[in-house]
Amino acid sequence: MMELSIFHDKLNKVEGNAYVIEEEIHMPASGIYDDELQHDNIVDSTLSVYTGPTLTGEQIQSYALSTPSLMPWKRIIRIQTDVPVVYITYETVGDTVEADDINRVQDAVVKTQGGVNTEEARATSAEAELARNLQAESDRAISEERRLGGRLNTEAERAQSAEDALSLQLEAETARAESAEKGNADAIATEALRAAGAEKELSDNLAGEIMRATGAEQQVADDLQAFIADVMTEAEIDALDGIEPEPPDNQYRPMTADEIDRILNQ
Repeated sequence: MMELSIFHDKLNKVEGNAYVIEEEIHMPASGIYDDELQHDNIVDSTLSVYTGPTLTGEQIQSYALSTPSLMPWKRIIRIQTDVPVVYITYETVGDTVEADDINRVQDAVVKTQGGVNTEEARATSAEAELARNLQAESDRAISEERRLGGRLNTEAERAQSAEDALSLQLEAETARAESAEKGNADAIATEALRAAGAEKELSDNLAGEIMRATGAEQQVADDLQAFIADVMTEAEIDALDGIEPEPPDNQYRPMTADEIDRILNQ
């Protein structure tokens, strides 16, 4: 980046007029400041250096003024201190514009023009390079767009083919599922009819078994009643005691009333 030249406003010389000037100086790291005052034709007796603005702070005595031999209206000040900032105050009747001031301005203008020309050449070269890069990027982008367009078309065709295949599979699966559902529905209906028939048969069998069991229970009750009516008397039992041995076919089982009567009748 180009370093900017610093120019201070010039003060017009007016008869009987005096300007009070205060310069803020940032001391170099070396602690020594040596440069021209910003304005000419100062009143030497009014110059003072302080550590604060408007004659505040500590007054600095370690300074010296000198006058260039060819420019008696200028003053060069040399300050030596370890204070980071000092303030120079003085009075002047106005500035003297000399060839050196004009030369400084001209040098700055020439330097600026040179910088402008250099920047213009750099900018022109950079613009040409950018144009080349832009054209190259445009060509690359067009080529890439074409390549991507071809891939996109291929992918679109593949996707469409896959969608068609999936659609056919879906239709086949739908037909299979509908057929399976109909088969299941028919099987369920058949099973419902079979179960209803089986349930009716079981119900009929159960009713028959209930009637048979009821009859059997009645027969047992009747047989029991008959047995109770046909129980042997005590005398018959006593008579049986005299029969020995017990017939082989009667051993290990109870005898019926008929068998007992037959034995007694013998």
